[in-house]
Amino acid sequence: MDHCVQDNESVVAILQDVLTRVKADDPSIEYAYRRADNAGCYHSAGTLLSLPLISEKTKIKISRIDFSDPQAGKSGCDQLS
Repeated sequence: MDHCVQDNESVVAILQDVLTRVKADDPSIEYAYRRADNAGCYHSAGTLLSLPLISEKTKIKISRIDFSDPQAGKSGCDQLS
């Protein structure tokens, strides 16, 4: 994983796959809340504009997006991963 591509296309594909699997595991889930660090691939226009389509395809509405912006060191998202 040290040399993987982390562009917005990868982020979109992974997010859609995760939500598809979540919906398959628990069809009652209707909403998702997304949290990410402030890397460009997470808040690029391509990623943000794809979210309504991902919601439509997966039947899980992405109703909130939070970005962490640490002042020093790793963010909470990085620490938990």
